[in-house]
This record gives sequence, C-alpha cells and structure tokens, in this order.
Amino acid sequence: MTELLCADCIGKSYRGRRILSSASLRAVPGELRALLGRNGAGKSTLLKIAAGWVQPHTGQVRWEGSVLSRASLPELARRGLFYLPDHDLLSDAFTVRRQLEMLRRRFDGLAPEEAARRTGVEAQLDKRPSALSGGELRRAELAAVLVRQPRCLLADEPYRGVAPRDAKCSPMSSASSRRPQSPSSSPDTRYRRSSRLRIT
Repeated sequence: MTELLCADCIGKSYRGRRILSSASLRAVPGELRALLGRNGAGKSTLLKIAAGWVQPHTGQVRWEGSVLSRASLPELARRGLFYLPDHDLLSDAFTVRRQLEMLRRRFDGLAPEEAARRTGVEAQLDKRPSALSGGELRRAELAAVLVRQPRCLLADEPYRGVAPRDAKCSPMSSASSRRPQSPSSSPDTRYRRSSRLRIT
C-alpha cells in the first residue's frame, strides 16, 4: 500500500552532536507502527521532523509521494496529520469540552461527548486541563484525536501517565481504517499488535 507520510534518510544534529543519521519513518494507511528505543536515541526528534515541527539537516519528508521542500506542521495538519506531542497539548484557557467543540467545528469529526466517553473522561469535560490528573489529561488529548479523525496520527509517548487498565480507551487500541500511527515509545503490550516495530 502507498505510504501516506514518509520521513526518509533523516539526519539531525544538535550543538555538534549527531542525533539522527539516515533515520526513516513511514506511515501506511491501516497500519499501526511503533518506534521503540532507549532514551536519547532520537525517537522524538524523528517524530517532530516527520510532523514538520523541526527541520532536518539531511533527508526529506514526503506526503502521498510528494516531496515537501520545507515541511511544516500547519501544512501537514491541513492535509490530515495530527501530531500528539509528549508534552501537554490542551490549553488551560478553555475547558476540555470547549476545546473539543472547537476541533469538531473545524473538522467535523466525532462528537466531543462520544470521544470523551470512549476515552473515559466524560466527567472531566467541563474542567480546565490543569484540574485533571496526568492520566486524565492524556486521555482528554486522545479524545481530541478521536474528534479530529486524522488521516495520519503521529503520537509521541501516547500512553504517558495513562494506567494500563485505562489504555484500552485509547484510539490506538481499536481497529480503524485510517490509523497509520507512529508512537514513540511505551512498554505497553498493545505494541504486540503493531504491523511494524522499529527499534533504534
């Protein structure tokens, strides 16, 4: 099947230290792919480059086969990418419900109440993100993924702070026809279901 997103032969250095050298990431529709590796191996950096958040020193990012000369997150988001970073996604300026409703109005995805129910945070909808526990906050962010219904999801530490018993609520725990996802790392057993594992 044709790749939807590809970060190919990526090289990146910080302050003279080589972080990535010829690293690649490919997202294929209908597949769940996992990227595993030790701390500092460059997993998050590769995801950020694939999402257009950071620019590589070498290599290229392609979307549906077309090379993006300077990939940017806003451009990729318009094409259907959702990047879930390893830090807080939601703003504390609005309630969780309000932010999910904003996503729904923009992208016409799943209803916020249904997304919150599926991720187990329906009781937290009228709270601001700062009032949630770490696990509740991450599940609220996963609810945003369900509302957005992206063509491609790049998730860095998708189960950060989520108790194993609650991980089944994740949008990555059930089959979906538009689920090419590339989480960074987690010891969760759901990676046994991954179509591909890449270990760095």
